[in-house]
Amino acid sequence: MTTLREDIAVLYVDDEPELATLVATYLEREAGETALTVDTVTDPHDALERLTDADTDFDCVVSDYEMPGMNGLELLRAVRSRRPNLPFVLYTGKGSEAVARDAFRVGATDYMQKTSGTDQYAVLAKRVVNAVSRNRAEEATERYDSVFEALETAVYVIDGDGRFVSVDDVFVDLMGYDRERILGSHVSDVSPDDERRIREELDRLFAADGPETTRFETDVCTADDERVHCVATISLKAFDGEERRAVGTLHDVTEQRSRQDRQQYRARLKDVVLDTSTTLMSAEVDEVGTKIHWTLQSLGEFADADGAAVYSYDPDVDALQKTHEWTAASGPSLPTAVPGDDCEWLLDRLRCFENVRSTELRSLPTSITSSALPDDGSLLALPMVSNWSLVGAVAFVSTTPRSWSDKEVSLFGTAADMLSYTLERKQRERRLRQQNERLEEFASVVSHDLRNPMNVVDGFVDLARETGDVSHLDRAVDALDRMDTLVSDVLELARQGRTVGETSPVDLTGASNARGRPSRRTARRSNWRTNSAPSPRTPVD
Repeated sequence: MTTLREDIAVLYVDDEPELATLVATYLEREAGETALTVDTVTDPHDALERLTDADTDFDCVVSDYEMPGMNGLELLRAVRSRRPNLPFVLYTGKGSEAVARDAFRVGATDYMQKTSGTDQYAVLAKRVVNAVSRNRAEEATERYDSVFEALETAVYVIDGDGRFVSVDDVFVDLMGYDRERILGSHVSDVSPDDERRIREELDRLFAADGPETTRFETDVCTADDERVHCVATISLKAFDGEERRAVGTLHDVTEQRSRQDRQQYRARLKDVVLDTSTTLMSAEVDEVGTKIHWTLQSLGEFADADGAAVYSYDPDVDALQKTHEWTAASGPSLPTAVPGDDCEWLLDRLRCFENVRSTELRSLPTSITSSALPDDGSLLALPMVSNWSLVGAVAFVSTTPRSWSDKEVSLFGTAADMLSYTLERKQRERRLRQQNERLEEFASVVSHDLRNPMNVVDGFVDLARETGDVSHLDRAVDALDRMDTLVSDVLELARQGRTVGETSPVDLTGASNARGRPSRRTARRSNWRTNSAPSPRTPVD
């Protein structure tokens, strides 16, 4: 029997051989208790051949994105056509919201961006192990379901009038009635809501030219007045010579229907996550707040949650601060702040990039809950990460107890990543806008400060030309010296390349020429008086 923590075989695809060897080495080291082995290939086409080879059986594929001949998304599509459920992690150096969105849309199990340093390999190994464990659990469940379907099928025999003449123990257990009460009753008695349709099916089956088998779905009513959705199959058989009877089976598909509903729910949730991610990607800076609120509302309403919020993490005060929130019509308001002093365990898990699921809010510290949050409610908190650091969290709250499945949490985690990318992009654009504004202001100030002495130079030069009084040129030299000082200061500031931080008052008493050399104004004046004719207004010794 396959267990969830046994050996894991990984196929790593990367067109750079040295990097592939490095990643394989670290993955095998960082897998913890799991025996993880990694085979590497540098050509995606070779990877497809390895996956179709009967002698090789890989549990997971980890692939780079940008590769010659076939990129990671194209490889993912090819893998999905051959092995739809094989875990596939896109591990790319080209990280963007668009690539992440396309990866999950094509069917990636997980997405991770390459960064510098070796800490990333431990995270990658953990994601691989989790992906394979989930996949093996689902495969085991499907195998067990197939076995139980055969073991839990109720069998019965009816006569030509449609009355039970024999039922097995599984049928008795399913219905909850004594065998004696069932025998002799009409088959439609166990399905009162479909009595007419069942009688029509039996009339058609027992007709001279009728089919040999009929199959239909119906809800049977048990002794506890519970409705159980079943698939009924009835086949005409010959018993005791000429007597015609029919053998039927009744299979409870309530869980199967529930599983199908869950699969449809996850598929629709995936579409909602992709739609909200696309909306976040296209949001302008002044639209981000509105789009985040719409994302929380879309996800919260779809998941039947009563409230959702985005928190930013401030490492200086070790606390989560609420920045965006959506609540249902009568939903609770989430706490404004979650301090680390009162809830260190929660922040410790979020800092380790772990999801937090709680089915009972009463089990949480009072710093997370409030009088507006019922004790029997449930919470889901997902970390928001940027550059391998916790930057915030996304929280969903339901006023009623509920569980959060692994696939559901994985999709909500994708939404948390997109929210993190969007907020980070907003901060970058805000910083760029502020820098541009400072540059424009700086250019305006420099232009103003240069234009004034230039006007002084032009004015006194023109005045010297008009009057013939060269003493006006001394004033022009003063203005040129001011320009020279300003240009030197601007160049020095540009070479520093730093933004002005905190300022403080400085005593300028006794300040002198910091350069320790004559000013250019003095030099210009000396040169002018040496090489120019004396002014008519200047006395000659």
